[in-house]
Order: sequence, then structure tokens, then C-alpha cells
Amino acid sequence: MVSIAQTEPAPTSPLSADAQDRAHATRGAAERWRSNIIAQAMQIEPRISACVADVQHDGAVLVYVVCTRAISQKQIYDHACAHLAPGDIPNVIIRLASLPHARDGSVDTAVLTALAALHRIATPPV
Repeated sequence: MVSIAQTEPAPTSPLSADAQDRAHATRGAAERWRSNIIAQAMQIEPRISACVADVQHDGAVLVYVVCTRAISQKQIYDHACAHLAPGDIPNVIIRLASLPHARDGSVDTAVLTALAALHRIATPPV
């Protein structure tokens, strides 16, 4: 006599795969929109010539700034506090001499991701 083990059906998501893809795309678009707003607000400071913001999936905010004149890390952080909503204040501020660019002229996000891994800072500068 052969016994056939009964298995429970795999749990299914209440959303179809297509709906999950759309939700993920919407979340990604919202993160890009938020990143652009943060970068624009940071560039209001005249000593910041370029800025790229990266909103992580966990909500952490990283900003990469290029400064034209002397500005301290605390001044950058104070500027962020004055111009951004509390949830948009950077957790990590990485200063660069220039933004890395890919061959097509766009910002090389792979290089920025590698830099972020090297500069993990748990708390904002004080």
C-alpha cells in the first residue's frame, strides 16, 4: 500500500503577480520622486553645487553632496533640518569632490551604492 502525503497549498498573496509588479513600480516611483525633492531642497544651499539623494527601502535617506565652498558637515545637516520634513532629513551625508558619471553622462548609481557601503554612519552628524 502506497501512502500519498497531502500537502497544504502554498500561501497565496491577495494580489496577483501583475498587481504586485504595479505596486512595486509605484513604490519605486514614489522613492524616486522623494529623492528628487530632497536633492532639490539640499541644493538651495549655495555652497552645495550638486546633490543626489537616495531613499532606501527601509526609509533611510542618504545624500551625496558636492560642495563648491567650505561648509561643515553640521552646516549641511542644519540646512537639511531647516528645509526638509523630519522624515526626509538624511541619515547619512557623504561628501564627494564630484559625482561619478557613467559613459552616457548619467550619475553612476552603482558607484554611489559602493560609496554608501563604505560610509555607513548610524547617526546624523552633530
